[in-house]
Amino acid sequence: MKLLRGLLLKPTLNLLHWILTRKEPNSLIIGGPLGWSWQPTLDATHHGSLAGPAKAHRHSDLDNIGIDDHHARDHAARHQDGGADQISLAGLTGETATAQPPKPHASSHESSGSDAIKLDDLADPDDNLDLNVSTSAHGLCPKAPDDTAKFLRGDASWATVPKIDDADFLMRLFTNVSSGAVIDPARFNVSVAGNLYCRTTTGSGWGWGSSDMAQLSTGGTKNSSAAADTPVVSIAQPGSYWGHLNWSKIVAFEVRIYQLGASATSIGRIQLKDTTDKGALAGKGIGFKIVNNALYAESYGTQLGENSLNTTLTEGVIYRLLVIHNPGNWIKWFVDSGAGFSLKYTETTPNKIPSGEAAYAQPSTVVSVENGETDQEYSIWISQFKVFSEN
Repeated sequence: MKLLRGLLLKPTLNLLHWILTRKEPNSLIIGGPLGWSWQPTLDATHHGSLAGPAKAHRHSDLDNIGIDDHHARDHAARHQDGGADQISLAGLTGETATAQPPKPHASSHESSGSDAIKLDDLADPDDNLDLNVSTSAHGLCPKAPDDTAKFLRGDASWATVPKIDDADFLMRLFTNVSSGAVIDPARFNVSVAGNLYCRTTTGSGWGWGSSDMAQLSTGGTKNSSAAADTPVVSIAQPGSYWGHLNWSKIVAFEVRIYQLGASATSIGRIQLKDTTDKGALAGKGIGFKIVNNALYAESYGTQLGENSLNTTLTEGVIYRLLVIHNPGNWIKWFVDSGAGFSLKYTETTPNKIPSGEAAYAQPSTVVSVENGETDQEYSIWISQFKVFSEN
C-alpha cells in the first residue's frame, strides 16, 4: 500500500512544484488532483484579507500608505545639503536638539545698527573693578566713595581734597606771580614799610631812607654799624591790641635787597620782630641773615633758630627774599635771583616758630649792617618791603 501511494503522489507533487516555480510569481493554481484552476491575480477571495488602505498590495503604487502601513526606507541623504529633497533649517519651527552656534551679528547691536542696544538698558554690572578706567585704557568711572571731601585723581584713584590754607595760598601766590599781584584784603592785611628810620649808628655807620627804599652802610671804619626800622602797626589783626602783631596768625614779608663790600666779618640782617633792637633775634620774629654773602634763615619762638639757605649772594645783583610763617606748623624761606622764588629751607621745630600775640606794642621791620674787625665799608640797599598778616 505504501508503495502504491508513493507511486501515485510523487508525480503529482513534482508537477505542483513545477507549476508553482515556473508560472507568474504573482499567481496561484488552486484545487486538487481532480480539479485545478488558474488564478492569475491575487484578490481578497484568493489571498485572504487585504485589510488596510486601498491598493496596499501594489508596491508600485504607495498612495495613502503611512509609516504604519508599509515598511520604512532609509532616505536621510535626500534631505541633506545637495540632496534631491533638501530641507532648509530656516523653514523649520521649534528648536533643534543640538545647540547651534550664533552667527556674527555685533554690528546689528552697535549704534545705528538694526538692533542697537542702549547702554542704560543693560543689566547692572558686577560690583568689581573689571571695567574701571586706568592710566592705560578707557573704562568706567571707579565706584564713588560717598565722601564729598574726595576727588578723582588723574591716576583713576579717589583722594582727599587737600586743604589749601592761607599760608599755602601766600606761598603759591609769591612763587608763581609777580610781586604786583593783588592780595585779597578780606583775607590779609598788607603793609608797605614806609621810610626806614636810621635810628642807631656806631663808628662810621650811616643810613638814609625814602618812601620806597633805603640804604645802610658801615663806613670804612672797623666795628662800625647802622640800623634802621619802621613800625608796621597797620597790620594789626582784629581782636588784637592796637599795634600788636599776633603770631598765631599767618605772617609773611617780602623785600628786595642789593649789597656791596661784604667781608669775612660783615653781617647784614633783615627782620620782622617784636622790637626795634638791632642784632640777632632775641624775641618773637622771623628774618634773614647775611654773613660774607652767605644767606641764612633766622626765627625765634622761645629759642633762636638759624639755618643755612645754601645760597651765596652775588654783589651788585638784586635779590628778592620771602619768608612765610604758618603758626604751629612751619616757616618757609624763599629766594628769587631772577628765575622766580625757590624754596630754600623749612623750619618745623615748635620752639623756633613764634606764636601768640606779641608783647611789644610796636612790631617793626628792622634792617642792620655791621663790618666787625674789618676796615671795609659794607652796604645794603633795600626796597619794596611788604608785610602780610592774616585777618
